[in-house]
Amino acid sequence: MEKSIENIWKKGFLNDESNQAPKIEGLYNKKSLLLVEKIKQTYKKDNLAILPIAGILLVGCLYFGKVVLGLYIFLILLSLFYLNKKALHPLEKLELNTSSYAYLVDYRKCIMAIIKSYTQVFALIAPFAIGIGCLIYLKDNPWFQTFVINEEISKISLICVIALFLVSLIFTAIYKATTELTYGNYLKNLNEIISDLEELKK
Repeated sequence: MEKSIENIWKKGFLNDESNQAPKIEGLYNKKSLLLVEKIKQTYKKDNLAILPIAGILLVGCLYFGKVVLGLYIFLILLSLFYLNKKALHPLEKLELNTSSYAYLVDYRKCIMAIIKSYTQVFALIAPFAIGIGCLIYLKDNPWFQTFVINEEISKISLICVIALFLVSLIFTAIYKATTELTYGNYLKNLNEIISDLEELKK
């Protein structure tokens, strides 16, 4: 019973005669690569899902005569698709050439940096993108034209600021919720493996 994984790990690094440490290290290497591959495949599938959505929205807008709006939405989603592909490059460059621990720590840093950057995108850029889309949709609406002409600039500006702020909160919350739903278990497993390796190295 004394031969716990932790004891074997420590013994392996303190005693060259033990061949258990390399086996455990190999096990964690495989476990790490498997988890990373799952994260990578999920990310790629999520990103590819943007393309059919963009196509459906474009066709729908064209069907209802909203050509400019359809093209705008299509280009926005296409830009998001290529942005996601670019964000994946740093993760693909990481290689398991040192140890599972160093590899997973670097991988986690990259993932958290991506999540942080996308949170900023949805908080700051998404509201303006949505706002421009709304302007394209409403520009020929008689009610909207009357509102813009008759209301004071200060009131219109206040409404725009409040609307942008609310959209920012909503989209940030949606992004965090979907990220947790899709990648929450993966990140939990990633943290657990890193914690295990830290304990084994003590």
